[in-house]
Amino acid sequence: MGSYELICVGCGVAGQHAAARAAAAGRRVAIIERSAAPGSTLAKAGAPPSRSIRETALLLAAHRDHSIEGINMRVPAGLSIAQFVARCLQAQTNAPIRINDELEQSGADTYQGDVQFIDEHTIELARAGGRVDRLIGEHILLATGSAPHHHSGVDFSNPCIVDADEMLKLPSIPADLTVFGAGMIGCEYACILAEIGVRVRLLDPHDHLMPGLDPDLRRVLVRSMLEAGVDLQLGADLRDVEPARGGGVSVQIERGAVYHTDVLMYASGRRGATSSLNLQQIGVETDKYGYIIVDDQGRTAIPHIYAAGDVTGHPSLAGEALSQAGAAVDQMFSLTPRRVNEDLLPMCLCTIPPIAMVGMTEAQARQQNINVMVGRAGLTPCRDRRTFGDEKGFMKLIFEYPSRRLLGAAIIGAEAPEIIHIAQAVIAHDGTFDYFIDAGFNTPTFSAAYQRAALDCAMAVARREAESRAA
Repeated sequence: MGSYELICVGCGVAGQHAAARAAAAGRRVAIIERSAAPGSTLAKAGAPPSRSIRETALLLAAHRDHSIEGINMRVPAGLSIAQFVARCLQAQTNAPIRINDELEQSGADTYQGDVQFIDEHTIELARAGGRVDRLIGEHILLATGSAPHHHSGVDFSNPCIVDADEMLKLPSIPADLTVFGAGMIGCEYACILAEIGVRVRLLDPHDHLMPGLDPDLRRVLVRSMLEAGVDLQLGADLRDVEPARGGGVSVQIERGAVYHTDVLMYASGRRGATSSLNLQQIGVETDKYGYIIVDDQGRTAIPHIYAAGDVTGHPSLAGEALSQAGAAVDQMFSLTPRRVNEDLLPMCLCTIPPIAMVGMTEAQARQQNINVMVGRAGLTPCRDRRTFGDEKGFMKLIFEYPSRRLLGAAIIGAEAPEIIHIAQAVIAHDGTFDYFIDAGFNTPTFSAAYQRAALDCAMAVARREAESRAA
């Protein structure tokens, strides 16, 4: 029976960070992973795989739209998913190797097996071959992540019905794909597969894609989807899903329409991966979706048991998982205390074009009765992307008036997930649009759009102040 100052259950982003941070502080640490290949939802089905697939799709689309005589780069009929996502699968293969190396360097003990709580400090670990061990932890961090939600009315044993985690295991690229759920993952797959010529139908019961998305960015994304051939059906809830004659499935929506499709990807919601942990016995509370309820320091109802990452629910961002895990370890061992500033956690989507946001949206600022000024700039003039088939994009910066302080940024277009961190840093240091105007940006670059957006806002401020003086 091993005894540790910290046991991390789950070897995703949060678990890895907590284990490494505590080990660096000289604590005796163990980390447990259920699967043979450690890694989070992020590594297996999140941004890195999505980005790899997206880049492959864009490369093929660029050659299709800007072809060179004598060179054929079209997607061959019958191409398997495995062939198309070869880069993605390589990234997934490399991730566990990197994670194991990092954990070995940190000095944390690693275990593989299924976890169940015996009491508030004792974990039973069922290992391969029937071996059962028990570990005792002074502190425990739960970072088991999330899993796709399976609707009871959908038969996931049908090979033509998959969730987001199973999508990459399809034997071939479908000619016709129906995606139910226009959230982050659903939109990403719809954009990517439509780009390579798959007939994509995107269904969602809500009236808008992703309600939290800036409306200006949403309009550009929707327009891009429609131009790529995505059949977007909003306000369309599922009524029935049945196997279709001749293969595939028949999907009926509440308003009566019936669609026959090769594959249905069900991407509506996720649940906390907590059902096998026996949390109720020890008093750790979860909500109806299996997400662990925590306070602002990551503590559960049991003071020495913490949770971090996707298992705590929305917004399920890797940046938040890192911040939550670090804050939990600091609290456990009285290290330098810190709080998670959710306002500074950037969000990104690997759609086509990609999207990134940080800080307040324009709507959120106005709801708080903040006097705002908005600066806008297109991304296309920063660099000629026409050769690469990516001409869409703009930047929107939200400033407070009259302080000129940056409150938020929303970007859609090439490199948005990268350049959003400039806005993140400026917001963190209470920077104003004067910084962007005075800074020297390399050109032509996407980052130079910050300067043009700030100048756009500065001109609007000048007009407002001139009108005020004239009045």
